[in-house]
Amino acid sequence: MDRDSEIQARKMFQRVFTSDDGKCVLGNILTNLGWMETDPSHINPYYIAFANRLLHDIGINHRDNLENIMGKLIETANEKDIEQES
Repeated sequence: MDRDSEIQARKMFQRVFTSDDGKCVLGNILTNLGWMETDPSHINPYYIAFANRLLHDIGINHRDNLENIMGKLIETANEKDIEQES
């Protein structure tokens, strides 16, 4: 794929997945692929690679964004999961 086609495809992915509905759909896709799974016996590396490729296609998952990604993940840290277990 040439650069212009790649940029057009990325913009299309961004339009689709940055709406509120798109974020919900993306979350559902990533959850179904096991992207947030913590039990290694439930992880399929092909699904995780697909999830990471999807994030790359959107323009999220690449090395230049690593610091921003980690910052956003840390911003969302809380204890809701622990609180829900009690």
